[in-house]
This record gives sequence, C-alpha cells and structure tokens, in this order.
Amino acid sequence: MSTQAFAGFGGHVTWAGTSMVEVKNWKASYNQETADVTSLSSSGYRDRLATLADLTGSIETNVFLSTSMGHARALVLYAGVSSSTSKPSLSCRAFFKLSLDVPPDAVNFTYDFESTGPISIATS
Repeated sequence: MSTQAFAGFGGHVTWAGTSMVEVKNWKASYNQETADVTSLSSSGYRDRLATLADLTGSIETNVFLSTSMGHARALVLYAGVSSSTSKPSLSCRAFFKLSLDVPPDAVNFTYDFESTGPISIATS
C-alpha cells in the first residue's frame, strides 16, 4: 500500500450545496492499496495493480458540526491559506466523527473523516 500525506489551511464542508463549516486547518492521508498480480510472464519481477483508494484525516474548525452523521458530507480542502479554487485542493464525500480528545473549554472542534466514493486531487 502506498500513502501520501497532505496538510493545509482552509476548506469547507457542505450539505445539499450549502457551506456548513469553514475549515481552519487540516491534515489528510491518501492511501492506495495494491494487489499482487505477478504471473509466470512477469520476467522475475513482481507486478502490482492499483486497487482501492481512500482519504482519511482530520479537520479543525471553530463551529460545531452536527453529529447526526448518517449521511456523507461534501468536503473540499485547500493547500493554500485561503479557500480559493485556484489553489491545489482535495475533494471528496466523507463521513465525520468528533474527536474525543478535545479539551472541554476549547473553542476549536476537531473531526476525523473517512472518504466515501471518488477522490479528486487538483494541482492548480
């Protein structure tokens, strides 16, 4: 399995096309699993085929995101400082859960997420 790490500032979570939460900062890992497809015709080298991919990570925001999370939310994360579509970005639909290690007096909320479905990685 191959993993690539990302981090940045800015982004948003949307529901039914409406922005619900602005993301202050985030970190994510793109994971690509592979399957061994080595055969007798592989000339002595191992052959691999890309299979399942997912995006996992966490976001930090100062708004409480409803935890009635039976539905995936649209997530867009920007590598730049502002939420601009001209910056490199990651986008997917994701399920969220509130991280329980947040101090009770914190103004910030941290959510872990797991992608579902296609993942888009834009480089410009």
